[in-house]
Amino acid sequence: MKEHPQDIALHFQNGHRIQVNTLTVVLPIIEESVRDLPKILTSFLSADPRRILLLCPEFLAPEVERTLRIILSSDTELYPEYMVLPSTSASTLPEALLRASFSFTGGNDWILISDVEGLEGVDSYFRQSLLRPTSITVPMGPKGTLLKSKSLVSSNSCSTYPQVSEASYLTPPFIFHASLALQIERIPRTWHEFGIAISQHHPGGYGGIIWAKPKACHIRNESIPVLPQYSLDSTIIHDSQGIGRFEDYERESAVITFYAIFSTLDELRTFAPVLCRLQRDGKRVQNYLDTTYERSTSGNTLVGSCLLSYEPFFSFHGSVIGDRSIVLFTLAELGHRLEGATNIQIPRDDLLHCGWMVTLTAVEWRDWHLPRLTISIITKNRPDSLARLLSSVSRGRYFGDLVNMRIHLEQSTDHRTMQTVKSFAWHHGSLFIHHRVIHGGLLPAVVESWYPHTNDSYGLLLEDDVELSPLFYAWIKMSLLRYRYALHLALHVLYHLASTYRYGNNHGQHLQIFGISLYQQKNIELHTDGRKPFNASQLFIDNGIPPFTPYLSQIPCSWGAVYFPEHWAEFHDYLTMRFSEMAFPIDQVVVPEVRSNRWSKSWKKYFIELVFLRGYVMLYPNFPEFVSLSTNHLEVGSHVKVRSKAKQEAFMVPLMQLSSDSKAVVGLLSLPEMSLSVKLPVLNLTGSLSTIKDLEIVGASRRTELVTCEALRAFEAMSLLCLFEDQMVPAAYNP
Repeated sequence: MKEHPQDIALHFQNGHRIQVNTLTVVLPIIEESVRDLPKILTSFLSADPRRILLLCPEFLAPEVERTLRIILSSDTELYPEYMVLPSTSASTLPEALLRASFSFTGGNDWILISDVEGLEGVDSYFRQSLLRPTSITVPMGPKGTLLKSKSLVSSNSCSTYPQVSEASYLTPPFIFHASLALQIERIPRTWHEFGIAISQHHPGGYGGIIWAKPKACHIRNESIPVLPQYSLDSTIIHDSQGIGRFEDYERESAVITFYAIFSTLDELRTFAPVLCRLQRDGKRVQNYLDTTYERSTSGNTLVGSCLLSYEPFFSFHGSVIGDRSIVLFTLAELGHRLEGATNIQIPRDDLLHCGWMVTLTAVEWRDWHLPRLTISIITKNRPDSLARLLSSVSRGRYFGDLVNMRIHLEQSTDHRTMQTVKSFAWHHGSLFIHHRVIHGGLLPAVVESWYPHTNDSYGLLLEDDVELSPLFYAWIKMSLLRYRYALHLALHVLYHLASTYRYGNNHGQHLQIFGISLYQQKNIELHTDGRKPFNASQLFIDNGIPPFTPYLSQIPCSWGAVYFPEHWAEFHDYLTMRFSEMAFPIDQVVVPEVRSNRWSKSWKKYFIELVFLRGYVMLYPNFPEFVSLSTNHLEVGSHVKVRSKAKQEAFMVPLMQLSSDSKAVVGLLSLPEMSLSVKLPVLNLTGSLSTIKDLEIVGASRRTELVTCEALRAFEAMSLLCLFEDQMVPAAYNP
């Protein structure tokens, strides 16, 4: 039957509903859902299903059967045929559900594949559509990944017809006709593979149909569009003006295959949260055991409700050709590599601390090696502080990544500090020591400590009174992959759809992010009347924002922060021009009414100027109890003359500990929805809520008061200050 989405939209509304007693429900059961089984089963009964297949792990089957007997003995209205099917041979949950569907249904049946919650949490509109759909044979449901963003209802009109779009594949719950089983030669292992199998036998070339609710007629077209629920592994039904680049992003994600090679089953189970998340999201995951002393065999292992299959390593060796569409996880100690693939070699000691990786999308995994971090440490004559910092950096978890380090010694560095540096060994990359022969001061020491080589180069700047959490690198890595790589494409489409959302107009905010702070602010220092306590979580609660949402702030952090290449290179040029005084005098106030105007010897004074004029922002962590990835010990130095207990309490924050530590309560997943959000609140220099657009408007307005030209190019300080190369003179800086 040749069915096009245009026909389906009309047929969905006006077509004949399927007959009573032709529906088979396939329901996966896990330990946590057994107690809710009566409620879950009830959610299907209004459709008068013919049978309900309950798929569960083999060890759970007796308990499911016992619970089912109790239900049936107390409720005579539960009349469908029930079958408890222990899952023993399938390697993945999708394969097990489809195998049951194909084995226990007739050619005229309709099959509803459920998730573990049944239809309890499904919207009433979608529930009715799933239980009594019209007779359309292709898989249909409310969730999946779009093949094409092709809404059939005009964005300029309302309708009582559903919104319908072609899908690459669906995820439960969805419904399809049993006759499709006859067209599929091999049981798919993932929902993505099922979608491919459907598309190969369907004239439209798609793997299913995604529904959305009809467009309500009482909502006027001029109203602000509402963003749909969004995750990086789902896609967006956008209007005819949308830019079709997200489709390419999703297609890239869909074709990535994941292989994992470990030496023991315990190692595989330790890494299981990552593999199970990928498997749950419909990605193809294949696991292998490379045992040293005995020949391993094929098998399955159940981790919670997740079934992982594994094969002996000899079946992998030589059978896979590496390319960009393959991600290989393995132990660093095993050293396996696939030429051309993304090879991620995780040290055995780091496996326990990979929980944060469940937030990564397929494309983020593929881009794992793109960001390259250099740690740059600035020190002078505080040997004990430096030793504490170096010790904390050494305790960091780097998950097999290469991380280079630079240590910068001032001309007046004392003997003990020199000896501390000479005795330090760095095992995660190269170590470069730089010693000044002419005193420069803190400003050039910081600014000249790092300069980007490419736009994938990132600098972590650390003064020696800072101490780091062992998870600091994980925070950096997950933030870079999300906001510098995955969202570089995804946000382009997302912000094209709606100019305003809950936290304001932040179109293109990913381009405005200049860095990642490790430190969580407890004070705002830029008020003209002095330092003021600050609690982002309380501010967000007062404004209806999830309290522990990371946020974007204009304030540059100097107590442990990563700086991005384009912005740091522009800052170098900006400083050169400011010190040359070609644009305006060195004592010119650029940012009105901020305390940093008094910091004449601080690099932050000038970085704040650049941030203000451009509307740039930095990503800040916002974990419960001010838990941070870095803290400052407020040692006496260039900017701290007295180290009082009150000052230390005002600035020191607790460090995030490893999950294996009994004290570790707050972790990297202590975030709203346990993931880094696309939508981030934005704060200005004094800690008030704002938007990217407003920050840019304020900065642009001030720029017109300082310079006269209109042309403005991204990341070019000369353009910002209306200067040209023939006007440049050497800069002079007198510390």
